[in-house]
Amino acid sequence: MHFTNRKNAPLLFSTRIGTLPLTAEKVIASHRLSALVNEYVKQFKTRKRRKENVENWKADYQTLLGESLIKKHWGVVDQVVPQSAIFLSAIVFDEWVNILKKPLDDLLAQLEDKDYTILNTKIEQLIDFVKEKDKEAKSWPTLLKSQALFENVSSFLRGVAA
Repeated sequence: MHFTNRKNAPLLFSTRIGTLPLTAEKVIASHRLSALVNEYVKQFKTRKRRKENVENWKADYQTLLGESLIKKHWGVVDQVVPQSAIFLSAIVFDEWVNILKKPLDDLLAQLEDKDYTILNTKIEQLIDFVKEKDKEAKSWPTLLKSQALFENVSSFLRGVAA
């Protein structure tokens, strides 16, 4: 389960889904999850493009990312969120299905209702983790393709969920 470039990054997500019995329903559900996370990232990119034209960009960002994420990490969200779709899909799936043992359909329903709390929380935890544990000066696009980072964040989340 290694991914080192954009072409191989989807292997991370599909390998995590491979931990379940593979059925047509699981493939469809994983595609829906990916599409919903991509929509979240797309909404962020829209806000980022209009950042210079709004009076209060932090308030605009908060409508999607929430107050806590903006308050703590406003300086890096422009770097992290646009690059996060595959990593975020894999982490959310891993935590929701493999760690918490919740039905994937419940997560999909939450995201379809535009409740992005779980995505915002995972981004916040990811940034906190990298700031505390991975002090190497790598760019976010590079970090978000790192198998080692994924495994470390996944282990961290297993500890948080325990």
